[in-house]
Amino acid sequence: TVELVVQNLNRNVQRAKDAITALIPAIADTRDCSCAHALQSAIMTAPEFVPEEVKRKLEPLLGRYLDRRPTTDDRRPTLTDDKR
Repeated sequence: TVELVVQNLNRNVQRAKDAITALIPAIADTRDCSCAHALQSAIMTAPEFVPEEVKRKLEPLLGRYLDRRPTTDDRRPTLTDDKR
């Protein structure tokens, strides 16, 4: 039934949230691999030409590259980083 499908979907959503919550602390704060900077030269548009709405939406993934010129800082960007 539809109710069972929705219950299963909700249960899987909670399992995914629990897995992410458990795994995040295990991720290293710094990385020395080349993948840490893979996006550094991938964005062709100059940051000043990226609309603010797009910057806001992409901030968790691309914030350190859209708000200023890329650096070799290999910390993972977070939503609480002050980049302005």
